[in-house]
Amino acid sequence: MALILKVTADTKGLGLKDILPPGTEHGMYDDAYRLQETESTTEAIVFDPKHIGRGVHAEIKDGEVEIGLSLPACKDEIALAYRIAARACRKLGIKEFEADGEKISLGDVEANVKKSCLKAEAELKDMAEKLAAQKGKVANVFGALNPVALSRDDLEKMDGRIQKFGSFLHNKQMVNAYYSAPQFFQDPADGSFVGVYNIMVGVNTIMPFEPALPFYMHGEAPRWYVYVYVSDEMYGYLKFDDFFSKAPRNGFYDATHFFCTLTEDMAGQLIKNYGAEV
Repeated sequence: MALILKVTADTKGLGLKDILPPGTEHGMYDDAYRLQETESTTEAIVFDPKHIGRGVHAEIKDGEVEIGLSLPACKDEIALAYRIAARACRKLGIKEFEADGEKISLGDVEANVKKSCLKAEAELKDMAEKLAAQKGKVANVFGALNPVALSRDDLEKMDGRIQKFGSFLHNKQMVNAYYSAPQFFQDPADGSFVGVYNIMVGVNTIMPFEPALPFYMHGEAPRWYVYVYVSDEMYGYLKFDDFFSKAPRNGFYDATHFFCTLTEDMAGQLIKNYGAEV
């Protein structure tokens, strides 16, 4: 479920700089749903660095500004979505916009934020109930900066409170780390696909406990590797299982990922002892 806000008016000449609140940051997702810098002036994923949650999608179209936010989300992000819509209204000289198909005036924004928060709470409780019924499963959500996996225990601790959900996402994504997502290549010999994760020496990297296609993709990659980069003179591929059994684990990131930082010596030994042909 998502919160959808629409501002209908002549949008000629309108740009993101006109509608994004001060203090926010923005970018666009890459193929792995990791936020990257963007040069677009009409579309972006927007977030508040003080409340890094799901990310608000803002797009300026011909005759319309559309703002979308996946639910559940915390009150701060819901309020951010409404602030973007209100700024667009003021810039365009109009006094009302649409929230989930219902026309509301600028004076009704606060009341509608509360209304949307109730929907978000219902979505969070529904997510927890569905996950509780599925053994060994996790709830994967798109975050503002990268995907995040939640366990049943994570959701139980939130007790249906969207602010706890927001704090959880913020605390995960505020960490200075590189989120490694697999790249896929097709083997010309047999047509099979190979999945490769990347890690660079000295970089705090978020790696999966088990290699897998991202939850938003379908199919199967039968062979998995990790590309370890030290320098232009030292690099190599390892089978994922060899990497996982020997590489250091520096704590949990989320329900399906851990932190890993390689020293140059560690990386060199891994490449020397477990280097593989891809």
